[in-house]
Amino acid sequence: MSMGRRGLLKANHSLKRSCIWKVGNGVSIRAASQPWVHGQIPTFRDNVNLRTAANTRVADFILPQNQGWNTGLLHRYFLPNDVRLIQSMELPYRTNEEDRYYWPFTRSGNYSTKSGYGLLLHQQNENYSMTNPVGSKFFRKLWSLNIMPKWKLFVWKIWHNCLATSSNLLKRSITTNSQCLTCLSDIEDVQHIFRYCPLAIEIWDRTTLPVHDPAVEGFTMEAWLEHWLDKFVKEDGIEGNRFPQFIGTLWAIWMARNGQVFRQIRATEEVVHHHIRDSYHQHTRFIEDDHPRRTPPPAPNYGPPPGFWSINIGRLQGVFPDILIQIDGSWDKSTGFGGAAWVATRHQRPFQRQGSFLYASSALQTEAAACLSAVKWIRTMNISNTLIYTDSTLLVSFLGSTTREDISIIHTLQAIRVEARDIPSCRLTKVSRDQVQLAHQMAIHCRSTRSTIQESC
Repeated sequence: MSMGRRGLLKANHSLKRSCIWKVGNGVSIRAASQPWVHGQIPTFRDNVNLRTAANTRVADFILPQNQGWNTGLLHRYFLPNDVRLIQSMELPYRTNEEDRYYWPFTRSGNYSTKSGYGLLLHQQNENYSMTNPVGSKFFRKLWSLNIMPKWKLFVWKIWHNCLATSSNLLKRSITTNSQCLTCLSDIEDVQHIFRYCPLAIEIWDRTTLPVHDPAVEGFTMEAWLEHWLDKFVKEDGIEGNRFPQFIGTLWAIWMARNGQVFRQIRATEEVVHHHIRDSYHQHTRFIEDDHPRRTPPPAPNYGPPPGFWSINIGRLQGVFPDILIQIDGSWDKSTGFGGAAWVATRHQRPFQRQGSFLYASSALQTEAAACLSAVKWIRTMNISNTLIYTDSTLLVSFLGSTTREDISIIHTLQAIRVEARDIPSCRLTKVSRDQVQLAHQMAIHCRSTRSTIQESC
């Protein structure tokens, strides 16, 4: 087996070991050997024998018809801290929901190449940031410039000596000659290509840029780049033209060199200037595309105004709601205690309210629990037209999209959608905290007193 294949299999094995379980019906998960409690395996009590622990599945701790966790059984098997973590995990709406693996390093639970690559490098204790700590100031300034991304990466490669120069290829035993093919008189490295090659000297002499300043003659390539970036940005501003001209000239020299190496096109001053003109046109098009002409929206504008989030989760589109419901959640990160509450109003007067204590892993989970409780009550009371107020943009966003979700509340979101299907009209709207103040105060009360409230006002 080749080294490349062994490396891929090793990386695949490492990534699979990082996946954790999302509890569905609990049938597929062994409670003592698989990570199912926020990526960890809970600790069994000392009085639970090994055979019992090995044969126990997560399904054994779920009440019939997915009515919640069997709290008494959890306390018999696990330590108190683990019981709290388990109770903070949501359960699916349907009993036939299967357990599944998910990727814990993205909010959606779906694997991404970026997160996987970052995890592998982190496991190897490597720095995978594009900003080197030594030149962090230089790179922060570089990334902020309004230039083409390929130019930014090009400068990054020069600074790190990552270009495929003849000297670098010789170090890796890819070639046997480190000579510059343009001048045939020196070792080809980044200093030679961009500063000391006769062609480069000739090009810089014919530009308006003062790159032959004797004060920087002995600078390293990194210090040379940093000096001119600081000088041009300080004197011209971040939108100045001299630094893009500077990078465009570096790029043109590199393009001419590649033409010499790969296509046997002689690198001459004329060829370099052709690439400089081409670079200028590319940068101009980039700036124009980055700042398109603003046109007013077509009238009439039927979409919601900026910052206004509202979705319909019922069957139909209502106009004048019969009642208005405020929902809100409260969560204490240090204890995992949460409160979920809603208050129904008619003609601006509260007439029904409900709040409950729960264990949760995030504030968003308590908000979603409050929404589910309100929707269930609406469906039970056969109310045809309802408006729900929430101060959570994320809740509205996740319920309005089936492709963008949070894995930690995916079951609750599905339950809200299923319950809302039987409601003729139900709209969820994002509002300010002041507009859900009644529900907010009630949620805090339920969390702090660990109580449940259900009453008519």
